[in-house]
Amino acid sequence: MTTVYFVRHGETDGNSAKRHQHENSALTANGKRQAAEAAAAIATLSPTHLFVSTRVRALETGQAIAKATDLIPETSEIFAELCRPWHMHGNHHISFVSLKYMALWFLGRVGGNDCGEAGESYQQFIVRIMQARHLLEQLPDDAVVVVVSHSAWINFFVRHMNRPIPLPWYRAPFVFFSILKLKNGSITKTSYHILRMPAWSLET
Repeated sequence: MTTVYFVRHGETDGNSAKRHQHENSALTANGKRQAAEAAAAIATLSPTHLFVSTRVRALETGQAIAKATDLIPETSEIFAELCRPWHMHGNHHISFVSLKYMALWFLGRVGGNDCGEAGESYQQFIVRIMQARHLLEQLPDDAVVVVVSHSAWINFFVRHMNRPIPLPWYRAPFVFFSILKLKNGSITKTSYHILRMPAWSLET
């Protein structure tokens, strides 16, 4: 049984304003407090591995966890947040522009293969999730893993671990709600057996 604790980074100004943010957004004072609290909780779990998204807000959260656990963090783009189009930065999460973009994205009609101006497509996002799954499958069966990432990434990872294809369109509202609901600094626990197609249990 391998256990993975997904930690959402601490709060940023973009989070508190509920707006799409740039990848270089840093933690607020409250976000640093959340990161410290998450780090203290993680330290009691005796983790063996620490993976961190390359976004600044995740790096700052990961540094707090590394200090509390004495682990050396391994940073990787595969754990980074969904790359949104540049024109989305600053838009409110609940706005016509945002909802239209998310609907088109979910249907596979926008995005590309990288984090360029158009952002990444749903299919490319799934590719990164599968890469993360492959990485986790290489770890020892008794590993206790911490992954510092982002709300959209964590939610889609859990939904796509056993489904490397896009979700049906009618699932979009539920996923969108879950993304908005996941709190900064929260810890989501998953446990699975390495069976090439692991069965996951989820606890937030």
